[in-house]
Amino acid sequence: MTCGHINPDLADTVLIKYDESINEALSKRVTAKVNFRADKLMNYRHCDNVWTLILKDVEFREGPMVLKVDSVKVVACIGLTD
Repeated sequence: MTCGHINPDLADTVLIKYDESINEALSKRVTAKVNFRADKLMNYRHCDNVWTLILKDVEFREGPMVLKVDSVKVVACIGLTD
């Protein structure tokens, strides 16, 4: 560790562990289904199997609950499989 930076191997290990932990938590603890709808797709990009979407005037719905936000950035990629 120099100048407050960690080496690339440790960074990769931390990111992989984070992804595994998040995937496990989402699969075991999340029971709600949320739908969303955007008035406008402002921008989209697909690079190295990663999709990035910028949405404007987005509405999230879970049953009777509604949440409206000005903009959302969605980043999606292929997940790890066991």
